[in-house]
Amino acid sequence: MDTPYHLPERTYVPIELLTALINSRTLLSTTNLGLSQGFVSSLTQKASDEDLERDAKWFDEIKKVVHFTCAHKPTGSAQACGWYPKEKDTHPIVLLGSPGVGKSSLMMAGLSTFYNAATSIGCIARPEGVLARDSLQELNEKNRAGSIEPPTRRGAKNRIEFAVAPLDRPFEQVHFVFLDVAGEDVRTIVSGEAPNPDLRRILRNARTIVFLFDFTVEPSIREVLPDKDEYHLWRQVRESFKRTDDERKDADKKGASKAAGGISLDQFVLMTELIHLLRGEIGEEKLNETTFICVVPKADLFATSYLNANMLEDGEQYFLDEFFKRMEDMQILVPSPHAPDEGLPGKYSVFSTQVMQNALGECANISNIARECLPKIGSALPNGTSEASRMALSDRVSKGLIQYVENCFGKQNCFFLPVSPTGEDPRDAGGTPRHADNRKMAGSPTARSLGHRPNQKLAEYVFLIPVARALGLGQPEGS
Repeated sequence: MDTPYHLPERTYVPIELLTALINSRTLLSTTNLGLSQGFVSSLTQKASDEDLERDAKWFDEIKKVVHFTCAHKPTGSAQACGWYPKEKDTHPIVLLGSPGVGKSSLMMAGLSTFYNAATSIGCIARPEGVLARDSLQELNEKNRAGSIEPPTRRGAKNRIEFAVAPLDRPFEQVHFVFLDVAGEDVRTIVSGEAPNPDLRRILRNARTIVFLFDFTVEPSIREVLPDKDEYHLWRQVRESFKRTDDERKDADKKGASKAAGGISLDQFVLMTELIHLLRGEIGEEKLNETTFICVVPKADLFATSYLNANMLEDGEQYFLDEFFKRMEDMQILVPSPHAPDEGLPGKYSVFSTQVMQNALGECANISNIARECLPKIGSALPNGTSEASRMALSDRVSKGLIQYVENCFGKQNCFFLPVSPTGEDPRDAGGTPRHADNRKMAGSPTARSLGHRPNQKLAEYVFLIPVARALGLGQPEGS
């Protein structure tokens, strides 16, 4: 059903409230649902218990109404369930990626930081409804505590709705729903299972796709890594992958995540299959109207971080050093009051003066810098690596990722962001909590807390981009 009211969420309605729903005057006055005249006539008659049997033949249309009107599981009243349609255009923004890439952490650090900084870019953000306010409060509390989010269970979704308006036009609101889909559900796209019907419906309604492309998970990148421990960069990558993979497998054994076993998954295959599924659901023309944000998570692993340059092996390069250095020059990364670390872990991102003045232009500028830096991954391979191997790895990113995505969605609709929601690896190379004075973390084999508020790096920009595009905050680069 093509209607601006529809939100991508499965809905459950208690039978005792069904009569209240289908006799809603607001519902009957809504003309663009495509309800048949027979169904409408049935609703306008006086209802009784016997009428339920009579109306059973209209079950498919009742189901359509329920999915249309209710945004979440009802709590006992029609009002709380959100059964009464509101004529509002909603922008669904969907976070997708394979298991273990950090979607929930991105949602927590990015959305809570964006909400608290929205006035800096001339906006007021307002959570819509009691559930949204409660969810936002929980996100803020967890983020302040430095919590690391556990895996999202298969079939579950993290969801929050916001209304955002320019400060000078506070009632000209644009409505957003941010949705984090469990990685195990996304995995079904390539696992041989039929993609979840909920996932298909979510894709049909999405205005913005946020896809997390994890370099530490991608097999074609891990296969060329040097296996010598003296190469600090690649040791960090290997250990980050192994630690997350082991945690997921352990959660699977305990039944905590209903995982399919580990996190190893070809990121290129998942991305291309996702795009083909999306094209099949919405068509190529609408594909060119969809914003696609490619997030490279755990980006701090690919920058010098805690190491001095003289500790690096001959020829070893951290290929995102340049990206983060330019973010510092643009005053997007600044020293953080949240932790005493020096270097990159002690920096966090803010909305710079330039971003406040021209959010769209600066977001495009950041994306262009990322487009330049990401293909330099080939240069990070140590001395002795053949030039052909370096070029093959660089081309895999520049052509197989960047050019492919831009050819699918249009360059003007694509953004690339290296991001770190936590801002640092919570454990050192030996697996010891980096902030061992934090008891929760020191006593945990899986490090569930940083011990301080995260020094997030560009996580909030993931949420700024769709909001800036919808509200027209500034001018796109080159316009």
